[in-house]
Amino acid sequence: MDPHNKHYVELWMKQSQLFWQTVYQVPVIAGAVFAGWFALKSASQDLLAQGLLGVGILSMAVQVLILKRMAQYLVTFRQAADRLIPAVPNAFAGMSGFILGNVVPVLIAVFFGALLVWSPRFSAPAQRPTTASSATANGLGPNSAASLASSGVVPVAPPQPVPPNPSLKGTSAGKPASAP
Repeated sequence: MDPHNKHYVELWMKQSQLFWQTVYQVPVIAGAVFAGWFALKSASQDLLAQGLLGVGILSMAVQVLILKRMAQYLVTFRQAADRLIPAVPNAFAGMSGFILGNVVPVLIAVFFGALLVWSPRFSAPAQRPTTASSATANGLGPNSAASLASSGVVPVAPPQPVPPNPSLKGTSAGKPASAP
């Protein structure tokens, strides 16, 4: 075995390992972007959620460029050590591992783009009457218990007067205050 060719086999193995480690990190990045987007959408932070999706799309584009460059090295090392690395037929739909590795971030970027365009609402505000007459017709006056409860405010009863304590008769606490 030629030591020169063996060196290329080792380079190909190392580059292949780096390539697939990079591919495996793509869903981790995508999961973080998706979780952040979901949290921001749930908190009605639509502008920030859209910005995060934009960052996610850009990061997937960068991943595609990195993976394409890594694939170029893999092809070069494989050609240099051609006879030492056995040829493997393409497994899925005639696609090589390089193409499959690049498809992952592309599909995620398409998914993020669809979310950016479609952008569902998770916490739409409750519908409230727009006029005083419709609120009154529905029994939802401005300070009614139903109106306050629908807005998340818990009504509190007004303070009640405290009756005099009969055991305090004959003391200043049991008598009304006298005017000066």
